[in-house]
Amino acid sequence: MTTLAGPAPLSAREHAFWLLQQLVPDGRIANLGLAIPHAKRLRWWPLQRAVDRMGARHPALRTRFPSVGGLPVRQVAAADEFALRVEFLPTTAATCGDDLKEYARRPFDLARDFPFRIACFVGPEPHENYLCVVLHHIVGDQASYDVLTEELVQLYEGVATTNAIPAGLGGEMPMLGELAEPDADAVGYWHDQLRGFDPSGLALGGARPSPQRPTFAGRRMMGRLSAETRAAVASLRQSERATENMVLLSAFCATLFRHGASPDLVVGVPVDARRGTEHEQIGFRVATLPLRLRVDPGRGFGEFVRQTRALFLAGVEHSSASVEDVLTGLENRSTDWRIPLFRHMFNYRVESPTDLVLNGEVLDSESIEMDQTRLDIEFTIRPKPDGEVAVNIEYSTEVHDEAWVRAFLARFELLVQRAAAEPDRPLAGLDIRTSAERALLAELNHTGRTWDGGPTVLDEIAAQEHADPDAVAVVDCDRSFTRHEIGTAARSVAGALSGRGVGPGDVVAVALPRSAALVATILGILGCGAAYLPLDTGNPARRLAFQVADAGARVVVTAEPDHDWAADTPVLPPVGFDDVAGPEAELAAGSPDATVYVIHTSGTTGRPKGVAVTHANLHNVVRDFAERLSVDARTAVLWATTPAFDISALELFLPLCRGGRLVVAPAAHQTDPRALLGLIVRHDVDIVQATPTALQLLVDEVEDQLRGRVVLSGGEPLPAGLATRLLECGSRLYNVYGPTETTIWSAAALLEEPLAGPVPIGRPLANTTVFLVDEHGAEMPPGMPGELCIGGAGVTLGYPGHSELTESRFPADEAHGRHYRTGDLARVGEDGLLRLLGRNDRQVKLRGHRIELAEIEAVLRDHDAVGGVAVTTQDGVRLSAFVRPSGAAGPDFAETLWRYAAEILPSYCLPSRIVLVDSFPVTANGKVDYSRLGEAGELAGTADDGMLPADVPADLVHRLVGVWRSVLDRPGLGPRDNFFLNGGHSVLAVRLAQRLRDDGGPDVPIRVVFDHPTPAGLARYLAAAEVV
Repeated sequence: MTTLAGPAPLSAREHAFWLLQQLVPDGRIANLGLAIPHAKRLRWWPLQRAVDRMGARHPALRTRFPSVGGLPVRQVAAADEFALRVEFLPTTAATCGDDLKEYARRPFDLARDFPFRIACFVGPEPHENYLCVVLHHIVGDQASYDVLTEELVQLYEGVATTNAIPAGLGGEMPMLGELAEPDADAVGYWHDQLRGFDPSGLALGGARPSPQRPTFAGRRMMGRLSAETRAAVASLRQSERATENMVLLSAFCATLFRHGASPDLVVGVPVDARRGTEHEQIGFRVATLPLRLRVDPGRGFGEFVRQTRALFLAGVEHSSASVEDVLTGLENRSTDWRIPLFRHMFNYRVESPTDLVLNGEVLDSESIEMDQTRLDIEFTIRPKPDGEVAVNIEYSTEVHDEAWVRAFLARFELLVQRAAAEPDRPLAGLDIRTSAERALLAELNHTGRTWDGGPTVLDEIAAQEHADPDAVAVVDCDRSFTRHEIGTAARSVAGALSGRGVGPGDVVAVALPRSAALVATILGILGCGAAYLPLDTGNPARRLAFQVADAGARVVVTAEPDHDWAADTPVLPPVGFDDVAGPEAELAAGSPDATVYVIHTSGTTGRPKGVAVTHANLHNVVRDFAERLSVDARTAVLWATTPAFDISALELFLPLCRGGRLVVAPAAHQTDPRALLGLIVRHDVDIVQATPTALQLLVDEVEDQLRGRVVLSGGEPLPAGLATRLLECGSRLYNVYGPTETTIWSAAALLEEPLAGPVPIGRPLANTTVFLVDEHGAEMPPGMPGELCIGGAGVTLGYPGHSELTESRFPADEAHGRHYRTGDLARVGEDGLLRLLGRNDRQVKLRGHRIELAEIEAVLRDHDAVGGVAVTTQDGVRLSAFVRPSGAAGPDFAETLWRYAAEILPSYCLPSRIVLVDSFPVTANGKVDYSRLGEAGELAGTADDGMLPADVPADLVHRLVGVWRSVLDRPGLGPRDNFFLNGGHSVLAVRLAQRLRDDGGPDVPIRVVFDHPTPAGLARYLAAAEVV
């Protein structure tokens, strides 16, 4: 074939599109399709001649991209070699949409095909005609489309009417050239701009994680800005002396920030880099500027517009280097298959002022949706001649769903409107929640409730004794204790404590096992106006001593007089029911605002911190569950939780307040699920409360012992698989949630069907409010994650003796009153239910990437074969996943699970090893003890070389390591080193594949290098594919 010139190397822009085609060889991601409906049928001969002339006139249309020596090159055919047949295809009104899409989405073979094709679809009616023009992005952009369609129509009209080529269209345009090397000053400018940028901060809240191997699946949403938004834009243009483009770009970036992007963000901004006569040429001449913006949440939108304008204008001055040029040599690029610097693009596209006229008819054109995208969001603004402003949003369906994108657009418009009204208001303070979203949140917090009866649990218990003193209140080791027996013993304890000077405002420590004696002791402590401090004697002596001193306990009630953890504190022995003696005191709890108990929780300083809970706090949660669960005199509640865990208080007080029975589980039953199930059946227990870790032990042994019984699961995330198993057991299952600081539980969800994904924690309890805020204190709308804050009747007094800590964790404001910032991340779904997403303090940073460990746990937990999971970091550089399989684990379990995670999580979030465990180490409260995970289980496999088949030759791994070291120029690399985390990028990946071929190795497609980016992983693939 004769050519216009010899093969030439690809520009950075061309290489980016060529690589994309290799990654998605059967895709249409880089196709540009345009449908032009027209009322009069076209003739084939004039249209074919017009197409022939276009090919001869524009070298880009006759360019192919074959590989020479394993590397892609640009090869332009001579004008007389261009041959592209125009197709005339039948269609109907019912099928034309699908017919056009099928034609436009057909992939190009860049090595063989011309990157351009055209067809005329002809319907049965004279007016049902569509011209479909398809161009590959590697040789064209939107401006090219304008040139192509305008000239094509002019050529057709000229040939059809006079059989002549119109004047001015007979010559050949020069190739739209690229600079041999990008402008060094421009590249240096962008490298300076992007130094230190962390791409992992671009993920948005409420979105799914970007998968390691994307399919590029996408959709398009179309809309128009409202009249209110257009008026707001006009106001901001005038006040800030900015163009519409600048105002809307600023609003887009601010909306990204308000949706969870880091305040340090990069957005792609395409600009037309054509100059002079280049506007008449076809070719790709768009420079995408990687615009880095730093959002200050404390400053107003007006100032942000001014900052954006300055950065944009500086970027345009350096637009001779596009993002593809900048990526080479950039250290902090991500390994994303798509665009490594940004996930979001803002495109302001002004339509051509020239009407497209054919056969006297003014034509309109529509872009054909490809359902694929390289980006999470491409936000395109298109001002219309009639003053309307169209908005097109291309979005990744792997990351976002349609409802999320619609909400994003609505909040974008609200932000513009609110910013115009208050341009100096801090960006974090602009309320971007829609009226429907505010209504949903208001309904969620419509929890007001007034309780009858006494104001404290002690008042209610006393009323039950007075109503029926001989009714059974407590069952302990198969012995039953009546309400009167418990009351008498409690009054004896109160008398003994009063005799030692204990009264209102004091704290009494209790170090007793679960028993009827402990029930009487606690009631006696409350009866003299004091608060109780439950201790777990299984804890170290130093911790117990600290708790006693921190709470200022006046007395310790214990059966261990020789303890060494509170030697200076007076000791009171527990009450004996068979020989109750001493003066009795009437039980009087005192004020509802007085402290009822002090519970210590883990502290970030290494020392536990005490939480003071009031009678009013406790009474509200008990009464809520009493009503929610219909607790009455026939109800039996299991007491199986250690008293030092605050949820134990619900088990204790719930039946006693409503006249039911408290069934005490012996300590030995906690590690014997069969014995515990036997106790539940023997005493006909109605309500069981436990952590998911403890419940898993039960369901492993359960048959039908839980059928018809209420199960409260809380204290840690409830896996969907465990929830399904408990429902299959016939239990009435509640997922409950609440920190100690807001009194036992603050939200509850009744689960009635199998679930997938995060199990909801439901709605707030009575007299409880919830709201979500971002790290800057801005309230988050439904669907968006934020830190869960809890207000209302459960909010405790805080941390006695730690006023600064109390003030920081229990702030107050006009909108919500005093509330507690939990540190838990959550979101409110469209169903109005809360779902937990993890902790905001389990975020780690590895290899420059911010990683939420809870996110990895959630992904692994969703696998059907996983019964439980805990993820932690080791040595500060490796992620380890400790997994308890839900059933028998085969030899490929770890490998299968890792590859499942690789389909969902980015590479930097993938565990470097997976450890199989039979159970997790737990704290005294029954939660996973992350500090002891290293003690659990045996190593089951690692992400790559630890899972190699035994028949992979060692010399293959060593040979691949040598190629890695050579191509990356890093002599210290090993079998598990990731190509893209050690300086590799798409160009070097091509070089790597070529080097493998040059060394006599197999032909490795570029996509395989992305799929298996370590020597060990690639060796495993090659061995399995039998291409070694």
